[in-house]
Amino acid sequence: MNPMMSAAKKRRRTTIDPVTPRHRSLAEGAAAAVAAASGEAGPADISAVGYRDAPPPEVLFNKSWRLFSSSPMFKFDSDAKTLKSYAKQFSAFLLAKRNHGGGVAVSGVSGAKLAKFSVLPGVSWTDDDPDAILVEIDGAKPADSLQAILCSVNNSELGRPAAGFVHFPLVLVKASSSTTQTFVNWLEKRFDCRLSNLELSPVDLKWIATEWGAPSESAPAKIQRSLELTYRTPDGVNGINTITYATEAGTIREIRDSILEVYDTTVVEELQLIEAMEAHFFETFKIKLSTMTLARVGTYVAYVGQEGRLKLLNVPPDHKKDALIMLSFLTYVAVKEAVSHLAAT
Repeated sequence: MNPMMSAAKKRRRTTIDPVTPRHRSLAEGAAAAVAAASGEAGPADISAVGYRDAPPPEVLFNKSWRLFSSSPMFKFDSDAKTLKSYAKQFSAFLLAKRNHGGGVAVSGVSGAKLAKFSVLPGVSWTDDDPDAILVEIDGAKPADSLQAILCSVNNSELGRPAAGFVHFPLVLVKASSSTTQTFVNWLEKRFDCRLSNLELSPVDLKWIATEWGAPSESAPAKIQRSLELTYRTPDGVNGINTITYATEAGTIREIRDSILEVYDTTVVEELQLIEAMEAHFFETFKIKLSTMTLARVGTYVAYVGQEGRLKLLNVPPDHKKDALIMLSFLTYVAVKEAVSHLAAT
């Protein structure tokens, strides 16, 4: 199948699916640009660290999460009695807002039944990671429901927080905008912390695309998904808002092999894969993707957007660990953002 471009007349999205690129010339043609590439350093190789045996919970998968970065939380405790107390306090907060004509409509009468806090096994990597916390609101209607996960997966960048604090750098929330804001406001007031929208840079997205561009050839067919790179066109470009560049998993593996051979190395560096793909795209279509903004990546593990949206795909049990490695990278990004906020204050 030859590469093809298709687009609607207005506000169109263009998708390119090169199934038969010239892999060796692709890598060789991009060699000069890739050799000079530079970017932010990524996290340490998490695969070298042992992780807890509990599998990631199903609540993580096939949901669209909104990502937040959080500063350390003051006097947060995760024992069962304290979590029950937090549930009552948050429920009372929700009821107060409802009674004043704002906030969410909740089902049930007793405050203890409105919100629930619980430890969530399987969302951690080392024994140094705090137990992840699942927060749920039982809304009277779907728009008023909430699921949120407070977590820290292999967070070694900041070391241990100061005495009296617990750090969940990464917070995942699935809820409407108003319910999300209610939850964020309560967390910030109750635990003297700050939550910020976690936006990913194009370099962060390139890291994700490189690390999860394709599974091994022996992986099940159901996860042999194409790598999708969605670029946002610059202002002033009429007729096309985004270009999505889709490449089959087998092609990605061949590109990687070509890069490894050309550079006589055993590791594909952080930007080599994407820059090689962009070079091939320019060779084929004479369009410089490097002048555009990488806004979204779709891998066999997850879809991740620059605006801080995450959808973890439900992979077979043998590949659930990949979801934790993804959360480890996002924890790393969240810590970077937390540090930048602290430096700015």
